[in-house]
Amino acid sequence: MKPLLIFDCDGVLVQSEPGETLCLLQVASRYGYNRTLSDVEKRFRGRKMAQVAGMISEEMGKPLPESFVPEVRELCANTIDRSMVETPGLSIALSGLPNRRCVASNSPLELIKTRLRSAGLTAHFGEQIYSAYEIGSWKPDPTLFQFAASHNSFPNDQCIVVEDSAIGVEAALSAGMNVVLYGAETKTVRESAKVRHLLDMSKLPELIVSF
Repeated sequence: MKPLLIFDCDGVLVQSEPGETLCLLQVASRYGYNRTLSDVEKRFRGRKMAQVAGMISEEMGKPLPESFVPEVRELCANTIDRSMVETPGLSIALSGLPNRRCVASNSPLELIKTRLRSAGLTAHFGEQIYSAYEIGSWKPDPTLFQFAASHNSFPNDQCIVVEDSAIGVEAALSAGMNVVLYGAETKTVRESAKVRHLLDMSKLPELIVSF
């Protein structure tokens, strides 16, 4: 049986994270939070937005308003959500992968669907999209990945997660799954028997068969 492929969305399927990080930083700066774009990207990559707000509040020593997360979402909606582009090499990779596949992300369900639709990727995944908000559990907890596997009738050890964040890797390993780590986080997370690095998305099919 070919393994189930579980894809993260932001930073893996679509190139949303630079724009989303910029929106986060713009809104946070309204409340006195001043950091570089690279600092914010490294610290908050892959995290639930409400958790990010809490971390910023703790760092500043004062609470952010309840409107903070909606402000970030609104800015993203007005600037990046409807102009997504797929990750370079992704279409080539998907065309070479006969495996069953799905999406499992910490983002809200409608946001995932909007971004996939904007990038022209909906047909690749259909309704096989799982949001942490629907499950009530966010990475690095493994429950989201476990739910995706169960819903597709795959044992955890027959799943490969494609991620771009350290917390996503942690969630996948906790779920007993193998992981392909794509992008910048390959500099901070070591390769192992269960974790493989990927810098060119078009090479994903040959990496999948190496597990």
